[in-house]
Amino acid sequence: MGAIKGNRRATALGVGIVATTILLAFALVYANSYSTRLVTANSRALHWTNASLGSGAILRAASNQAVLFAREAALGVSTETAAELAAAEADRALIAFSEASEDASKALGEAPAGLERLLGEVADASEDAVEQARAGDWEAALDTLNQDLEPAYRDLTALLAEEQTEILARIDQTEDFAGLMSGVIRFLAVLLVPTIVLVIYRRITRRQIREEKRDLSARLEYERKVSEAKDHLLAGVSHQLRTPLTSIYGMSHVLVSETRPDPDTVRELLGTIHSEAYELDRMVADLLVMARLDSEAVLFKAEPVDVEQAINLAVEPARRAGHDIAVDAPIGVVAVADQARLVHILRTLLSNAKKHGGPSTRVFTTCTTGKVAITVEDDGRGPETPDTLFEGFTNVGKEALIIGSVGIGLNVAQGLARKMNGQITFTRAEGLTRFNVILPLHESSRQLAPPEPVYGAA
Repeated sequence: MGAIKGNRRATALGVGIVATTILLAFALVYANSYSTRLVTANSRALHWTNASLGSGAILRAASNQAVLFAREAALGVSTETAAELAAAEADRALIAFSEASEDASKALGEAPAGLERLLGEVADASEDAVEQARAGDWEAALDTLNQDLEPAYRDLTALLAEEQTEILARIDQTEDFAGLMSGVIRFLAVLLVPTIVLVIYRRITRRQIREEKRDLSARLEYERKVSEAKDHLLAGVSHQLRTPLTSIYGMSHVLVSETRPDPDTVRELLGTIHSEAYELDRMVADLLVMARLDSEAVLFKAEPVDVEQAINLAVEPARRAGHDIAVDAPIGVVAVADQARLVHILRTLLSNAKKHGGPSTRVFTTCTTGKVAITVEDDGRGPETPDTLFEGFTNVGKEALIIGSVGIGLNVAQGLARKMNGQITFTRAEGLTRFNVILPLHESSRQLAPPEPVYGAA
């Protein structure tokens, strides 16, 4: 009988130990899950406050741009079309800000006092300023920006920054709570299960929290860089487009104002207008292609392209715009490419040589086994930062388009070349700057290729 009772006691103890172990395991899993949910919720709230800050900054910049273009249109420096485009961009920024604000309010749950009011004030002030700019009353729009939008934006930024600090503090508190719960459960379970099990659970909990914080930091940094890049790109594009437009407007104004203009002066001014219009057309083409490249909407043809003909299609308009270019292109060289895209690339390289190169520009071709290189060469001093030539819009300072800036043209050209199974390389030697468009050589031209190197080829 005693043996039976002892067995029952041992069985009960075993069952109790198993039940307690299961209970502790469930408690550990629940604590871990609860902590993870809290961190995730706080991370989502932090993400949306940052999104509201970013969209608010974009809305502020777009509203200022809309008022600026309205003022320039009223003064005759810009056009009504440009002003309307700027206003439309501000409308889109307002929609994005409203959506981000709504999502942020949902993610925050109990929103801080005054948040809804400040979000509404920023949106209303931006909408009023844009409407006033559309109506042509840019002075009232400027007052609305300075007296309504700017104070509301500053208060909103301060409030959201304070909320972010509180959210980060809650994340740290959650991590501390998770660590505390893990320690308590480990202490209770140390009498029942091997220590190694508790160590594993503890490490899993800490790793999950670290990964959540690391992912959150990475997302915040990425969104900050995207927002900053957009601001720089908008400022740079506005400046680049305004420069040729201002020249065209100024020269044409001189022609219209003169009652009996001197023929030589007319020819000079018309040449300048033609050159600036050519450059403006190239920049607009770059912007359109860049947008379509990002959305994978650009179609490419893989067809035989007469290299000499493609070079002439790019060179002749540049010559008419006043660019002195020497061409050395053998007859009969055929590449596998898309002719329209190749001409776009060559226009970009020729424009780059005219703006940054010396007085002498030369275009020539070099063939090697399976490849053809079209080289645009100039005798200028070369770029100061060759490592960033083919990157997106960058500059060496905080202000857009100061000396040393690089636009989007070379980045777009490199994207087009790679889509055609080629590439653009850069070399600098003996005082000469060379950009080489390297493309596959068509079968019909393989016999023309001597065993000589392609400039800049890897």
